Amino acid sequence: ALLSADVLADMGPMTLLGDAAHPMSPFKGQGANQALLDALSLARMIVRGCHPRSNWREAGLRSRVLSEYEAEMLERSAIKVQDSAAAADFLHSEVVLHQSDQPRGRCLK
Repeated sequence: ALLSADVLADMGPMTLLGDAAHPMSPFKGQGANQALLDALSLARMIVRGCHPRSNWREAGLRSRVLSEYEAEMLERSAIKVQDSAAAADFLHSEVVLHQSDQPRGRCLK
């Protein structure tokens, strides 16, 4: 179920991963891949940043792990989100309805 903005505002900062973090259409087939990469990246950063001798409890999980994860995730997935949007635009255009013996789009060049 979707949560209202009011409920989310009271929760404070949160970190998203997978489909919740990536606004992708299904046309590039990258959503599940990005979710798996997000989980792997976050797990590695937790292991690296929250070992017993670190000061993560005092510093806080956000400063110790989550901010770095979010920056890495956004940089890594940006091109996938852009490609997904381009694929959605193309697949919802008139080009896909044009009949031809050529691959879609080539007949318009």
